Amino acid sequence: MNHKKIIIGIQTAELPSSLCLITEDGKIVTEKIINRDEPSVENLGKYLKEILLRNEYKIEDIFLVGVCIGPGSYTGTRGGIAFSKGLCQFKNIPLVGVTSFEILEAKIKNVKRYIVMLDARNEKVYFKKSQSKKYGIDNINNIIGNIKSDTLLTGSGALKNKNVIFKKFKTKAAIFSKNLDNINALELAFLAQKKYIQNKDKFNKNYLLKIKPLYILPPTISIARNNL
Repeated sequence: MNHKKIIIGIQTAELPSSLCLITEDGKIVTEKIINRDEPSVENLGKYLKEILLRNEYKIEDIFLVGVCIGPGSYTGTRGGIAFSKGLCQFKNIPLVGVTSFEILEAKIKNVKRYIVMLDARNEKVYFKKSQSKKYGIDNINNIIGNIKSDTLLTGSGALKNKNVIFKKFKTKAAIFSKNLDNINALELAFLAQKKYIQNKDKFNKNYLLKIKPLYILPPTISIARNNL
């Protein structure tokens, strides 16, 4: 059976992790949302084989892989990138890294002011504002301290801290949408394809070898070791 080439999306930076297949002409083949209780990174190979087989595709049909580079879970992000790099090196497939911020921003339509936020634990969030290309990490109270009431706040960081946000704005300031709050493999795959088409020369073997997780803060394990 003849198939068009496919793009794989791999998102393990936040739970729930997910995998997807889309065709090179932009049609959705399938998306697998991995149960939060299942070990996602360790089983990426198994999950990929399952969705390829179920949809009658082979590894050789993959022409591009998109992977989320974070920020997010240190272990999940690192594992997803390592798996993607191994697959792409072995099969000589281009790899495109997409940030968690890019995935969230791609879902926002017709909104002038927004802040996308990802849970960084300990009452902190990774954040990026619509007016800036920069990103950072801060306490949720500091971030929302001076924002206007018509600002869209979205992402896992906003969702986790919604009580703090609603207390400040009396439910009128932040707009929440269930479909906007999560990062997913489907949005990632479409973004990876778009980035690849815009600059194919960038995503070469050198890019593949150098791609790494987006750490806004050093991983906790590194901090602990440095204090020994």
